[in-house]
Amino acid sequence: MNSEIESTNLALEAAKEDFFKNLAEFKKIQSEYAETLQRKKSLAQKSAELQAEIEASNLEFKQEFAAANYERSPAVKKALQRKHDAHTMLEEIDTALSNINRQIPLLKMDGGPKARALLANRSTMEKNFVKLKMLEAIAAIPQEFKNALALAAAYFPEDAEIGFVWRGLMSQAKQTGEKESLPFEPFTVAPFTREDRDWTPPQIQRAKAELAGGADPDSIKPTRIPNIFYGSI
Repeated sequence: MNSEIESTNLALEAAKEDFFKNLAEFKKIQSEYAETLQRKKSLAQKSAELQAEIEASNLEFKQEFAAANYERSPAVKKALQRKHDAHTMLEEIDTALSNINRQIPLLKMDGGPKARALLANRSTMEKNFVKLKMLEAIAAIPQEFKNALALAAAYFPEDAEIGFVWRGLMSQAKQTGEKESLPFEPFTVAPFTREDRDWTPPQIQRAKAELAGGADPDSIKPTRIPNIFYGSI
């Protein structure tokens, strides 16, 4: 029992070391991705506002131009200037949005696999912690329970027969046990989604080549990885 406790504790410490070693790097790309998405949202809103302004200024120009008997009056010039300014700003914003849209798949390809690895590592860390707590509790059980369990194991050699022991323990745990919180800070990989965590090195290589060839960024998506740990978002 002591050797299993020791090996589980070593596995737990190794998992914790790997997790926290990679966490700092992931948080950088996670922050950059969140900021990029927020910037895209902000620019999209500005774009919509400018489009509305262009429509309004175009209507204003037509009204003023007609009112001036189609002459270049000060009011007409003002409406034209407003329309021109809005068009110029919209072009710049659309260029910025285009650049962001091409950057987003690259951020997904960079952070998605890191998120997948961290979630798997986090799961290993948590499972080893729970296993360690259980092994330590088993090692500390009273001698009379050990004696009774040894008797039951000898009398009910088949797994199905001795299953009443586990069912009894689980029933008692549900009635009187207290669920201990895991001693780890909450962890999320958002805004990376489960789809983002599907990226693999070969898929990334192909996708980057497609982007470089002018592919629509919205068409750049990974192929689902089967039978893989995803964890919660």
